[in-house]
This record gives sequence, structure tokens and C-alpha cells, in this order.
Amino acid sequence: MKSSEHAANLSKALNLREVVRIYQECEEDLRRAYALLVSVQERLDSTFGTGSRYFSVTTHSNPNFKHPEEVLREIKRNAWAALVDRMGIKSIMSVARAKELDDQLDEKYKGEIPEITFENVASTLKGMHDQIPVMAKEAVIEVFEFLRPPRNRFKTNKPFEIGARAVIPRIVHMGWRTYTVEYSDKPSLRALENVFSYLDGKGFADRTFQGVLVEAIEKTSPQNNEGQTEYFRFKTHKNGNLHIEFLRPDLVKELNRVAGGHCLKA
Repeated sequence: MKSSEHAANLSKALNLREVVRIYQECEEDLRRAYALLVSVQERLDSTFGTGSRYFSVTTHSNPNFKHPEEVLREIKRNAWAALVDRMGIKSIMSVARAKELDDQLDEKYKGEIPEITFENVASTLKGMHDQIPVMAKEAVIEVFEFLRPPRNRFKTNKPFEIGARAVIPRIVHMGWRTYTVEYSDKPSLRALENVFSYLDGKGFADRTFQGVLVEAIEKTSPQNNEGQTEYFRFKTHKNGNLHIEFLRPDLVKELNRVAGGHCLKA
């Protein structure tokens, strides 16, 4: 068989024009599909933000395009997390309550997450707003206990109330050049700052990622181990202890009053 006849027969068997047409259509459809995914991601980012925990539609490690429920569930979880962050509600919560909320939103806990509807979001906002007085008191009590470390051996720390100063043990350590706060203790220091701001009538002060107090502490070094913020004067020490002096005795008095009814003499 001549080569020209063989090519013609092959073209006919494969319906070459149809194959090429389908391929070209698929290529264009794929480009449109990916462009749509990018558009989806851009709209999610512009609406909910692009925090470190936020989920990327376009880089999902194992997408199942026939069953998008896994991707949609993760988008929903992270959208709720972004909404909660935007509400600012976590800065009002105690560390324990905020962790409980994070756990509910975390994929590994597999809890049921409500659909994102206007009714559900509005109801959640109202429910959290109604709980602000309770959550604020919880935060004050938690800070009160944080400033009275268990098995306390420091004379500076009074057993039944917060005084003019406090020593918080084993909370800092030397980094490369400066002191750093133990990662697990950073939320407690942010809560301390938030509670003093709240008691000062300024609302909750969680306006930076780590909090002003943590950022100030992490600027100290063995050569310059003192610092000050609006509410605190402090010293970092090589043994890991943090010495804090409270600059607002009136707020300390209010802290003792609010926490006292629950555990002042406990």
C-alpha cells in the first residue's frame, strides 16, 4: 500500500478532523475552567482576606472534580474563620474559649459547620454580641489566674490578688539576638493587654498580630532587657522570667474587683 493511501485510511479510521476539533475544544474549555477557578479565588480573597490559614482553591493538593464537597467544606470552614476574625470577637474571648472556637472551625475536628447564609451569620453575630459581658468576665478571670502562676514561689506575686507587680516564670528565652516569648504563652500576653484596654474603657486592644506587649518584649536583649508599653513596664531575664510592673493601679484594682467575686479568695 502506498504511503499516501495508508495516511488517508488512518485519517479516516481516526476521523482526524474530529479528533483535532475535540482536542482544541477541550484545550479552550480547560483554559476557561482554570480562569474561572482563578476568578473564584480572587473573589474569595477580596471578600474574606488572604490570611495564612485561608484555603486556596487553585492549589488544592488532591481535588476531586467529580465531587467538590471536600473543597467546598474547606472553603466554608475558612470563610467562617475569616468572618469570626472580622467580627473581632476572638479578642473579647478568653484564650480557652478562643481555642475552643478555633477547634470547632478546624478541619481535624470534623464538626458540623453551618451554611453561610444571611440568617446564620446574623444569628451568630447576635449570639456572640449577647455573650460579650460573659466572655469579657471570663477573659478577666483568666488573666487574673495567669498573673498568679500555680505553685508560685515569688514574693512579688500575692496569693489572693494582683499587686503592683507580677513575675511570670519561664515565659521568655533567648533567640538569636533578642528575647522571644514562648509561642504557647503569646495568647496569654495578648489577653493581658486586651483586658487592661477593656478595663480602661477602650475596648479590646487586639490590633496587631502578636500584640503590642509581645512585640515590645521581643525587642529586648541581655544588654537592654527593659521595656514599656501603655499599661506595663517590664524586664526580661536570662532565667526565662518576665517581671511586669503595672502602670495603672486603678485598672489593677478593677481587675481584682471583677475577678474577685469568682476566685479572689479561692
